[in-house]
Amino acid sequence: MIRHASAIIKEPYLLVVNTPLYRVGETWWADPLWQKDLLLHLDEIDDFTVFCPVHDAPPPKNWVKCFHPRLKIIPVWPLTRASVLCIPLLLLKMDRAIRKGFIVHTGMAGWPYALGWFGVPLARLRGRNVLVNIESSFWRIAKGETASLRRRLFARIREAYSRACVNAADASFFTTEAYRTSLATKPRGPTHVLHPSWVDLDQILSVGEAAQRWSMKSRRLLFAGRLTEEKGIRVLIAAIEKSNAAIDIVGVGKLTAECKAVADRFADRVRLLDPVPHGVPFSTLLDGYQAVVIPTISDEQPRIIFDAFARGVPVIASGTSGHSEFISHMDNGLIVKLGDAAALAATMDWATFHGAELQRMGMKALEPMKLRTHQAMHRERAEAIVKSFGLETTA
Repeated sequence: MIRHASAIIKEPYLLVVNTPLYRVGETWWADPLWQKDLLLHLDEIDDFTVFCPVHDAPPPKNWVKCFHPRLKIIPVWPLTRASVLCIPLLLLKMDRAIRKGFIVHTGMAGWPYALGWFGVPLARLRGRNVLVNIESSFWRIAKGETASLRRRLFARIREAYSRACVNAADASFFTTEAYRTSLATKPRGPTHVLHPSWVDLDQILSVGEAAQRWSMKSRRLLFAGRLTEEKGIRVLIAAIEKSNAAIDIVGVGKLTAECKAVADRFADRVRLLDPVPHGVPFSTLLDGYQAVVIPTISDEQPRIIFDAFARGVPVIASGTSGHSEFISHMDNGLIVKLGDAAALAATMDWATFHGAELQRMGMKALEPMKLRTHQAMHRERAEAIVKSFGLETTA
């Protein structure tokens, strides 16, 4: 087997995830961001296997080839409601994969069911080292969301089972302290909080570069993300109706039609634009704006915060737990009351005419970013895994 001298985790490592790949012949295809993240695992892990759904079909547009000589993939069929009937076969295949692993890394996200639901108890049964990673809690009902009885019941069951899996893990990782507090109530092993930056070093501006870009900015604001309820789109639309701020909305989603309607109504100051690929194109887009608006009503931690900070751009964010942990009001950004369209509108109007204050906040936000790259996050997690499981390393 090919070895990687600088990898600090030498033991067989199995990643069990719902994120799909596509396969055409002998070639694997992945979403560009997922491909980047998968390959970064191999910088720190010598013997790395991924257990995930695979579509034997041409990949979606803009997906990229996913190849590395040390990357091993164990494919399972695409997960659909009908695939519930195949769960016994899935368990057999997963059990075989887990038996070959030393560390089993999984999470609680996925539809229609998370592979981690089965991965944690199977790995416990086989005496493997279990690592649970919590990056989102999409099952939770956001503040102000109208939910059916079925939806509320589903959320309670999934919350309880996710908490049980976290507490059963030998180590667990979270993207926010709030996730750790609410889910790791009686943890079996150590818990860690790692903020999920996917920014590369070449996307982070120097102080001089950021200052130069500020000299050319317009007064426009930016929203970029999925156009969905949990992203706070309806709050944003209500705020636009109450404010005079110029803003661009970049994204697609279930509420695209509502965003188009508000853009048509306020065509002199609101634009609905197509998504831009993450990386250099998106970083370049950010350079043209005074602030990024993040009205999220769920408690997730959007990666766009780090994207904006890397370009010296502050954020106007709702006061969720996922935002408030590292956004300080009037220091590196602005915090507004969760779900309050009037407060968001007033803050957007204020931002339009206070470019100097926003520049100061943006430069403050930029300061720590060279330590918060995607690569640094992977290295920090690998070091925590080595320490948590008492692994030997020569790196």
